Amino acid sequence: MLLPVTLEVFARYRRRKFLNCPLTAEEAWVQLDARRAALSAAFGPPSRRVRSCSLWPTRAACGRDCLRLPEDDLKDLRAPGAA
Repeated sequence: MLLPVTLEVFARYRRRKFLNCPLTAEEAWVQLDARRAALSAAFGPPSRRVRSCSLWPTRAACGRDCLRLPEDDLKDLRAPGAA
């Protein structure tokens, strides 16, 4: 039962996500740690952690406010209309 849950979460978080940065309002992409999210989903809600961001390194010290965004605000870069 855990395997389908972890695989679904891994698949959901493995692609870069496109969003508007809540700090700068700039368009950006983030790469989330899909493996960590999948493993944590086996015991509760997935733990979201940013692995990389298109606004880094100039804003690498940001507060990662994008992690507080609802999941609906994180669009896959491969979605229609995304760059």
